[in-house]
Amino acid sequence: ADGERLTVRLYDKLIRKGDRGITGLRAAVLDASDCHRAREALVESEARYRHLFENAPIGVYRTTPDGRILLANPALIRLLGYASFAELAAVNLEQGRFHPDYNRGGFKESLERDGEIRGREAVWTTRDGRAIFVRENARAIRDGSGRIVCYEGTVEDISERRRAEQRLQETEERYRDLFENAQDVVFSADLSGRFHAMNRAGEQILGYSREEFQGMEMSAVLPPAEQEAVRQRIREKLAGAPPAPHLVTFQARDGRQIVLEVCSRLFFERGQPVGFQGIARDVTERTRWQERVEQYARELQEKNGELSADRKSVV
Repeated sequence: ADGERLTVRLYDKLIRKGDRGITGLRAAVLDASDCHRAREALVESEARYRHLFENAPIGVYRTTPDGRILLANPALIRLLGYASFAELAAVNLEQGRFHPDYNRGGFKESLERDGEIRGREAVWTTRDGRAIFVRENARAIRDGSGRIVCYEGTVEDISERRRAEQRLQETEERYRDLFENAQDVVFSADLSGRFHAMNRAGEQILGYSREEFQGMEMSAVLPPAEQEAVRQRIREKLAGAPPAPHLVTFQARDGRQIVLEVCSRLFFERGQPVGFQGIARDVTERTRWQERVEQYARELQEKNGELSADRKSVV
């Protein structure tokens, strides 16, 4: 009556009366609007799922415990280097198509025990034999009796990330080797002058262990006369002064005075200075020789002055 259109389900039956034949129609009409809307929503949902499945940037699959591939989206087919799903589906996963290091038995045991896997990283082999690193999420699908009928999962290619991590690890190892085996002292400290790290040369020259240096205030190894000078250099660095070598006298654990030629620079996090790193060379002996040479030069100059005075008196 109000103009709304309804979807109905009609149950009808012809009415027959003897020789007169068909005399009418008996019918029951049920409102099927909700069922129709649900069917349309299902069709729409399936279309969205299909679109997501076909266009997802990561691999999506469904496989059986005995190794058959039931479903694979285009991203997974491309990732593994196959031309079509039919070509990939001809592969049985139980027949060594993974990388030799891949533990498929452990994968199946985890799903049997836990029902799902999150963030499992593994090495797979592509159609042309390349090894790729993947991160996998999967869950077990069971029937009414609890038996696993298939696995559903997603696969993300993390090869580039793993290669970057490997390069970073190699760089860190080279840096660590350089840090540990440098003949000069290599250190880092925060802006208040508290040590963060010290290499082996620093331990040997100043006599403190690495654990003792961790968190030690720089003032603990500086004679009082040097402390204000070091604080002033930190202020100058914060004000933009360029790195420049300077001599600093440190006090070793055994009380000896050690002269180090220090060159340091600020390091930053998120654009803000948080500390400084430096290299220091032990120049104690060089400094002592310079002091001796300077002392000898002064003494020689004094002798020359005395000789000049003697000549004048003789004249």
